[in-house]
This record gives sequence, structure tokens and C-alpha cells, in this order.
Amino acid sequence: MSKISSFEREIKKLEDNIEKQQKKIEDLKEKYREKKISGDSFSLKKEKIVDKIRAMNSRMRLLQGGIVREKRFLQDKKMEE
Repeated sequence: MSKISSFEREIKKLEDNIEKQQKKIEDLKEKYREKKISGDSFSLKKEKIVDKIRAMNSRMRLLQGGIVREKRFLQDKKMEE
């Protein structure tokens, strides 16, 4: 169960980080609306953040797959006994 719990902790951290990145996008939109940054600057900064979010989502899917594999392994182990 230690692998599963570590995977779950890592997923929770990634979810929190994704929320922070989405907050940054909202802040950028607000700055753009207030004309504090240009449209080009907004697009570049937003795209960088979106790429980070995609990478974190990919990592979360990998960890979720790891949880499934570990549960299946534990289940098979129980059935053998």
C-alpha cells in the first residue's frame, strides 16, 4: 500500500499545482483586460503555462496507471495465496 499512497500524494500535489497555474492564467487575463500587458505577451505567457498544465496532466495519468497496476498486482497476489 505504500506505493499506492505515495502515488496518491503525488497526484494531490499535481492537482494543487494545476490549480495554481490556472489561477496564474486568470491573473494574466485580468492584466490583459486592464491593458497592463500586450496581447502578444499575454499569448506567450499563457502558452507556457498551458504547456506546464499539460505536462502535469500527463504525469497524473501515468501515476493513476501506476495505481491501477499496483492494485491489480496486489489482487493477483491475494488470489495466489
